[in-house]
Amino acid sequence: MGRAARAPRRNSDRSEPAVMIGFEDYSRGCELVPGQMPKFHYIAAAEVDRITDVPDGLFSKEVQEAEYAVFSLRGPLSNISGLFRYIYDEWLPASEYRLDPQMMADFEYYREPVNDRNDARVDIYIPIVPK
Repeated sequence: MGRAARAPRRNSDRSEPAVMIGFEDYSRGCELVPGQMPKFHYIAAAEVDRITDVPDGLFSKEVQEAEYAVFSLRGPLSNISGLFRYIYDEWLPASEYRLDPQMMADFEYYREPVNDRNDARVDIYIPIVPK
């Protein structure tokens, strides 16, 4: 059984699919260089209502309250890297915002399982503060 299958679910009877989160941690030596994807540590996660009885080999991480810019991907999951490039190479430099230095992370929010990689529905949350 994989780690994701052992993760707690939102409901105690585990009947609902887990809301999955892809967490990109930029806090360890990240440097945002235009034209380059930032280096990050990727953490696959499942959303839960409360943190209790974390299984061995897993850990908990709380997503902090912040102001987020939200970008949606509807379509092939393979387009996600292009959306990240747009966010960090075009949108962020041209916007009135910068990545929140207190967060140094962003995350992908999967409300439903990706059963068809050509029809994914993913929201990307970028923590921002004014420049």
